[in-house]
Amino acid sequence: MVCWALLLSRIEADDTPDRYGYGAKPQLLLDRRAAGVDELIQAVDRAARAYPWKHEYRLFPGPNSNTFPAWVGAQVPEPGLELPFRAIGGGWAD
Repeated sequence: MVCWALLLSRIEADDTPDRYGYGAKPQLLLDRRAAGVDELIQAVDRAARAYPWKHEYRLFPGPNSNTFPAWVGAQVPEPGLELPFRAIGGGWAD
């Protein structure tokens, strides 16, 4: 989901995706590379553009950076994204 940065108001030229956040190493949750992936990318892009909390952020209970992939995953269930329990804010969109 890092590729869909429209949640952010701006991205710095030297900003690094998948960097450590709050000291935690990034964790790959999904990797899809098969037939139909182009349609999946389009569906994720549509969902990301429709994200309802683009201009809101609250660390706890949300919406926050975990809310975004959780919401997109709910809109596009085919990949089977499941956020870890420790993803505080991931349940904000439920």
